[in-house]
Amino acid sequence: MKLIWGAILLVILIGPYSGTSAEEDRSPTAQIDALEEIERLSARLEALRTELETGDGQSTEDIVDLSVEEVGRLKNGDVPASVLARPWYQNIDVSGLGAVWLADSGSDGTRPDPGFVMKESTLFIEAQAWEDVSFFFEVQTTLLQRDHSHAVRTGEVYAHFRNILHKWGDDLLSAKVGRVDIPFGEEYLWQDAPDNPLISNSAAYPWLWDEGAVFYGNIRKLGWVAAIMDGSIRRSVEENADKSVTLKLYGRPWRPLFLSGSWMRNGETSAGPFLLGGSLFQPVGVNGESTVGTSPSTTVNATLYELYAKTDLGRLQTDISFGRGRIDDAANAFDRDLTWFMVQSLYKITRDIHAVARHSEIGTYDDDEGYHFDGEFLAGGNAAYGYDAKRLSRFSLGINWRINPRTRIKLEVGRDRYYVIDASPFDPAGDNRSHAALEVAVSF
Repeated sequence: MKLIWGAILLVILIGPYSGTSAEEDRSPTAQIDALEEIERLSARLEALRTELETGDGQSTEDIVDLSVEEVGRLKNGDVPASVLARPWYQNIDVSGLGAVWLADSGSDGTRPDPGFVMKESTLFIEAQAWEDVSFFFEVQTTLLQRDHSHAVRTGEVYAHFRNILHKWGDDLLSAKVGRVDIPFGEEYLWQDAPDNPLISNSAAYPWLWDEGAVFYGNIRKLGWVAAIMDGSIRRSVEENADKSVTLKLYGRPWRPLFLSGSWMRNGETSAGPFLLGGSLFQPVGVNGESTVGTSPSTTVNATLYELYAKTDLGRLQTDISFGRGRIDDAANAFDRDLTWFMVQSLYKITRDIHAVARHSEIGTYDDDEGYHFDGEFLAGGNAAYGYDAKRLSRFSLGINWRINPRTRIKLEVGRDRYYVIDASPFDPAGDNRSHAALEVAVSF
């Protein structure tokens, strides 16, 4: 009798955890499975009640199987609860994305002849190793805007440790260790084609990854990210002991308002791992023409910050960012101070059709001191102006149509403008960098 009552109690305790959580699948199939599971449990409880009332001698073990396998199945449908108890393929998630352009950059841009461009295609593989430990693997089967290289490479590759301090609270500390996106600013979080409301990126477009460790968590309503990384573009090769450090704080003080602030010190490097304006942190003149001469230094330091705000007022969403950075050279004449900003507005014509406008710039804004701003992936400023550019301005208008939850069609028109230092022999006034592009972006 004690065994029977114990079985009833255990089934009752298991019951509240047998449904899916808010984060789990709410598809019709999952709901039907849940209903069938409830009906099965109800039938077994009814059988237990009948056996207790009539004493018909039926074995309790025939009514309820309380083995580990059964408990696991009750918690997660037909999938055992333990990672080690599941077949390996049930611990692996595969997703991906792809995007194709029909693009024209204008006669002086990177695509002077209109044509189709395989923009990017990427596979994401995440394998769960333990309850809060997984391994993430990004395979770029088509490098972003570099399909002509015929290369396949990895992007982010890291071990992910979630909720490390769960005994003291949820989401206090998690970590990624390996090659990880540098957590500076916000644009790197929506750079993939299905997430970018336009086809192009901002003029500054701060992004790229590096080897190291990224820690993140929440303290009440304040989110934080901290990273320590190699600080070099060379993969898994450190050129000196100086490390890159990045800090970011973010939060939502008011439901329609999101704010974030980022700070980064790259450390000494001959070529930093971070792309800003489509260019790496390098000494002036080392990788292109410079009217004011070439720095005698082989390395530089870089320090930068960015403030970001996003408002969501229903149909209208607005993003604003402002950043400053300093490229610090041992030869003071080749120090460079950089400024960048972006203003983007998105208006929801319907739930699935959005109109987007974006204006962005990056520059030294100094008549005597330029730097290299490539303007990925349309402008091509590095080849055209070297280190003589003092400002790059990009304005774009577009329509983003979500034809289904995983497919978007986007149309964009815009123009890139360059301005050069007074001493430069280049004259960008007559350049044609008016671009137009049509994109299909699919994810799975």
